[in-house]
Amino acid sequence: MEIYAAMIDEVDRHTGRLLDFLRESGEFENTVIVFLSDNGAEGHDLDETWPADLFPEIRKTIDESHDFSFEAMGHPGSYVLYGPNWGRVGSPAFNLYKAFPTEGGTRVAAFIHYPDLVQNSLMDAVFSVKDITPTLLDLVGVPWPGNTFNGRAVERITGISQAEALRGNAPGHDNEGRVLVFELFGKRSVRQGDWKLVHMPEPYGTNDWQLFNLGQDIGEENDIATENPAIVRELVGEWEKYAARNNVILPDQVSGY
Repeated sequence: MEIYAAMIDEVDRHTGRLLDFLRESGEFENTVIVFLSDNGAEGHDLDETWPADLFPEIRKTIDESHDFSFEAMGHPGSYVLYGPNWGRVGSPAFNLYKAFPTEGGTRVAAFIHYPDLVQNSLMDAVFSVKDITPTLLDLVGVPWPGNTFNGRAVERITGISQAEALRGNAPGHDNEGRVLVFELFGKRSVRQGDWKLVHMPEPYGTNDWQLFNLGQDIGEENDIATENPAIVRELVGEWEKYAARNNVILPDQVSGY
């Protein structure tokens, strides 16, 4: 964790250097700055990340080509993970951490700066990483080209512009109608409003769908699927539509990672 803290200190220092450069060049107020983590805290150990029985060749290469000694930590050639307990410390109040579709793996702090936006304020609306592209296009006035660009087919944008919410002109897309679906290594979740449906293997879950109300249970501790079968059916249907639309192929086994 000391090594990780040092890395964060370096990220902070070099981010500051970049911002100083933008100010000195006169481009600071002409730059949209978005800063966020790509996932929740990393909480795995080596055996979870690269179990020898599932990845024998990769694990053999890792074991033979790295120095795992205490003295080598933080230096080139070391292979360091700080483990699940520090991962939980990195996502307090939330369930689990990176590589899980629970709040601990997907809910992160994010900062955005631009003169056209509301400054020095906190927002509690539901924003998705999918919203970054349409929001940036909206802020700089660039129209989305559609399904083709320079004669090539491009994927459609599935996010929503949050520009008006960031300007303070709209409440943000936390409405009950928006559905967000996630899948990673066979672990999956569906969110609509405060409802959160999660499917994870044991020991992390029940290997079946679990339902949580994030408005009352941000830690995803109380499974209320049995009491709300209609909501479970509805959200499972959303998962099935998402899986079909995106050609999701679930693995036949789910590793700890």
